[in-house]
Amino acid sequence: MYNLKEIRSNIDLLAKDIFKNCNLSRCNQWSNSCGCCTKGDYPATEEEIKEIKDFLNKNIEIKLKAIENKNNGQYCIFYDKNSKNCLIKSIRPIICRYVSLRIFSHDDILMGCSPFEICSGTKSTILKFKKEDTLTINDYTYVYKNIWYLDFKKLSFLEEYYKNSFFKLSSAISE
Repeated sequence: MYNLKEIRSNIDLLAKDIFKNCNLSRCNQWSNSCGCCTKGDYPATEEEIKEIKDFLNKNIEIKLKAIENKNNGQYCIFYDKNSKNCLIKSIRPIICRYVSLRIFSHDDILMGCSPFEICSGTKSTILKFKKEDTLTINDYTYVYKNIWYLDFKKLSFLEEYYKNSFFKLSSAISE
């Protein structure tokens, strides 16, 4: 079984290394009102959903705001449009953490968020490149044009995490 606290700590340490090595500003999801975190009902494991439910039961005001967002058809019910913050930032799911550092692969193409322009919600700022155009630091770290990315699927401490079933983040709200 995986340990969420340990996973979060490990991702935080890797991110610090990347920020140290890559002197480029990166999106932190909740700071961009048009960012990717406002666009979807992202997946979370059963353990993450339970943790969020427990948090919401202790923080009724946040729960009511999330319910209001859900009733208004907002994609991410935990994004507060007024404050432009994540309502559950400290316990947000792994998928929401450092998404701008993640590298994705689709067939022979690698993709990652561009730090050169903030996504606007109207056009993609995803960079697409071939693996041979990257510098591979280790099994899970790639550098493309001085932009460092992590392949979360290759991080050993996430192996058990990815074996889980995933549910929509909005399922943490049970009315």
